[in-house]
Amino acid sequence: MASESPEEILERGFRQMESGKYKKSEEQLQPLLDAGKQLGVSPDEVKKLYSDVQVGMVPRDRMSPEQRQQADQAEVEALAPPTLDEPFKFDDLPPLGHLLLHEHRVQREYNRIAAYQLPQLTQFVKPYVPRRKQDVLRFRYATYMGEAHPAEKKVTVSFHTRDLDLTEPQRHKLRVLAGARYNAGTDEVRIAADRYPDQAQNKRFLGQIVADLLAHARDQADPLADVPVDTRHVEPKLRRNKPIYPQHAFPKDWERPQDAPKPKNDLFSAVARQLGQN
Repeated sequence: MASESPEEILERGFRQMESGKYKKSEEQLQPLLDAGKQLGVSPDEVKKLYSDVQVGMVPRDRMSPEQRQQADQAEVEALAPPTLDEPFKFDDLPPLGHLLLHEHRVQREYNRIAAYQLPQLTQFVKPYVPRRKQDVLRFRYATYMGEAHPAEKKVTVSFHTRDLDLTEPQRHKLRVLAGARYNAGTDEVRIAADRYPDQAQNKRFLGQIVADLLAHARDQADPLADVPVDTRHVEPKLRRNKPIYPQHAFPKDWERPQDAPKPKNDLFSAVARQLGQN
């Protein structure tokens, strides 16, 4: 025994606890304390480890496949939530009561998040910066939290032609080239792209399209002055926004005030008319 190193003494002492017949005592603990002292481990740490180890517990790396399977099954059964299929034994809350407690725990968890975590978001607050005059292009994205969606790659760019640094002939040519993507009612051009698998790629693609539109609009070799702006795609939208039954004004020629019901000659009306004449 004297020739054993402190590491071997600790390993032998804790391995003895794997036997179900082992009994903890001060005599068994004292060699472990001496070995820990030689290794620089405080007695409190050795005592805590000695008290935490369960007698008969085998480390997982030395378990047989059958023992490991039994340990996993016991852990799953210990952590499994109560189900509604189990019969009620009148020794606990009924299953519906546990469901109510679960909802209460979830609510308290969100209350703690609102009380302690949400106020920390104030350190990420940024001052509002209004849109500058030179910020003409507006990009719109779609993000689906918690899942991957094919529509996330889609990017839409919109801008008003009146905000562009163009002359009136150049602006007219750009509207003609935009075609159905130009809304004459709002003076807005809207273009969407989902050709590429990433948002950044589609945004770059839209930027190139806008740059090509501006380059062709500034090229006045063919100003397209004789081509009118197509508004056929806007008219159906305007018709859809109108009510089904339009509100027509009542014709003045149909008014017949002489056929209107006459007021009743009661005492109060007669007195009021008399006072008004006086």
